[in-house]
Amino acid sequence: YYGDATSNLAQFRHTLNAVRDIDAQVWVTSHHRAVITDRDAFLTALQAFTDKLDQRADKLLGMLHHEPQSLEALVAQRLVYPLGYEAAFVNDVERRMIEQHLRELVDAGQVRCVDASHGLFARA
Repeated sequence: YYGDATSNLAQFRHTLNAVRDIDAQVWVTSHHRAVITDRDAFLTALQAFTDKLDQRADKLLGMLHHEPQSLEALVAQRLVYPLGYEAAFVNDVERRMIEQHLRELVDAGQVRCVDASHGLFARA
């Protein structure tokens, strides 16, 4: 999970890759999934979850397609949670996850900060 204040998306991706090689008989995941006892089923679920991270990055690039956006504007558009889903934690989690994806995309040269004083990001 990379939505906590101390989470790190790069480390999370590293962990997702590392657990593939663990020789286990049982896998217990979060997000209310059942206990998995089949390695192929675990690897399939793990790949789907890993793909979700890339889908979020692609969605974020799409959100930046037409014009520069501030972090708060991106949070309001929802990268992770569906529009209309409201809970006390949602904006904070969205903000942290979007910040990490932005950092990753900036490092990859796909996004740039176009106005640091207003925190505006655009596709590179």
